[in-house]
Amino acid sequence: MSPFHTIRLGTCNTYLIPGNKGFILIDAGNRNKGATFKRRLKSLSITPGDIRLIVITHVHFDHVGSCLAIKSLTQAKVMVHQAERDLLEKGVVVIPPGITPFHRIAGVLGNRYFKHFFQFPAVPVDIGTLYKTSLEDFGIDGIVIPTPGHTRGSLSVLLKSGEAFVGDLAVNYFPLGIGGYLPPYGENIPQILSGWETLLKAGAKIIYPGHGFPISAARLITALKKHKKRLHG
Repeated sequence: MSPFHTIRLGTCNTYLIPGNKGFILIDAGNRNKGATFKRRLKSLSITPGDIRLIVITHVHFDHVGSCLAIKSLTQAKVMVHQAERDLLEKGVVVIPPGITPFHRIAGVLGNRYFKHFFQFPAVPVDIGTLYKTSLEDFGIDGIVIPTPGHTRGSLSVLLKSGEAFVGDLAVNYFPLGIGGYLPPYGENIPQILSGWETLLKAGAKIIYPGHGFPISAARLITALKKHKKRLHG
């Protein structure tokens, strides 16, 4: 695969993937980052119209905040899981429950008092997907795979060459792979672990999260075994 580009838009890693018909973009970062994205494209000598598709891994404010601005700039189609289509098209802010005690408290407080700080513009959706979806029509040798757990409509993009772009299905805030890779917020831990298994079985070699550093398949397998052991006693 030709080199892809990681573009940091606020707190979120977004990924620009080249294909033989242009590019796809995975996630759209925090709000008010449209100008940052435009400058980054210029520095890469990429024409905005060359971006054909925006894949949203899940509809949380830090992954969709600049989606409308980027869609307007590029005229790219937007793909999201059908279960979260209304959230994106209506600009609904969702803060999932925390996994750790601290994040459980933060999630409750966020939902009760701070949701208005996370508002994002509503975005028209072109493609709502429910199942594994080929990216062949967009010139990409890869698939979009439903991987619920962080949210019920979470998606991952898996390229044939083994790169998996997973949104918040996994995180890696610390260098040298010393983290446990579970996101601090999530709706269903067993489903998150099942999503890891799905990607590994499908050939994922390296995992690129929405937050933090890449994760090798070997490290994810080790973390998966550890978390499953804890979960099942």
